[in-house]
Amino acid sequence: MPEKFQGIYSILPTPFQEDGSLDLKGLEGLLEHNLKAGVNGIVILGSNGEFPYLSLEEKKIIIRVTARVVAKRVPLIVGGSSFFTREAQELAEIAQAAGADGLLTALPIYYPIRFEDLLAHYRGICEKIAIPVFYYNFPEASGGYLKVKEFIEVLKLPGVAGAKNSQVNIGYFKELLGQSRSLNKAVFTGAEFNLKKVLEMGGAGAMGPLVNIWPEKALEIYRLTREGRGSEAALAQRDIFCLMPIMGGPLLWEAIGQAAFNLVSRPLFSRFYQPRPTIALLKEALRQMGLPITARVRSPLPQLTKADREKVEKTLARMNSLKSKLR
Repeated sequence: MPEKFQGIYSILPTPFQEDGSLDLKGLEGLLEHNLKAGVNGIVILGSNGEFPYLSLEEKKIIIRVTARVVAKRVPLIVGGSSFFTREAQELAEIAQAAGADGLLTALPIYYPIRFEDLLAHYRGICEKIAIPVFYYNFPEASGGYLKVKEFIEVLKLPGVAGAKNSQVNIGYFKELLGQSRSLNKAVFTGAEFNLKKVLEMGGAGAMGPLVNIWPEKALEIYRLTREGRGSEAALAQRDIFCLMPIMGGPLLWEAIGQAAFNLVSRPLFSRFYQPRPTIALLKEALRQMGLPITARVRSPLPQLTKADREKVEKTLARMNSLKSKLR
């Protein structure tokens, strides 16, 4: 797989001021927070970046500010998802001109389309730019379910360097990585909770939102797994389950949360999994950690409630308790 595209990539939320406008100083603060923590890459304008609720002009501003702050210190991957090909091509060209190192793009589906039309969409993006393209597979949100053999056809397109797979079905992931191994593509998980398993199956790393909150732990899982220190990596993997409430899960001990996630990841149960947006909780966690941002999200996403705020407080307290035990 491409050496440049491996490791732990932080997917940034898009900060807003209380009036709903872009908070660019908050964005700069989030970027520096992640860069100082040593993440291997930055991703913007993903699902947790609220890309469906941003105008094209706002996306341009975010891309340019991020590229300036990151300044090639780590690879920058820009989300270029759009409902239609022409806008996706425009976003791709804007990202390349700003200095992005790659493009992550999903195809949210409203009208049913044929697989050959999906291929034509991605082919049209790749033909417009020289930087690598990553297919973003998140069928629970985009509505586009691909068979593994179809996913492989997307990976074979000239210009496609890899993918981010956010589907929780671990059986699907195993089959995908097994069939794509000879293609030398960088396939990332979108869930830090299965990072160790995905790395052991041949994955490139993780692109995830929880990296913002506990980057050191995600990096530790990656390092220990790559070094073949499986038992230590397993303990590190269990620790990160303390953050499940940020992603909408209940407050559970890490081992119980891990068992619940492993159950949902099985093929029989994963078809019933339906994620709900918890971006306000992610932002609130970062705010409580001292980052200069609000928990504001774009309507119609659910705003933070008092119960959410209390859940975040308890979650961070548990994380800090685990950190203190590890010192």
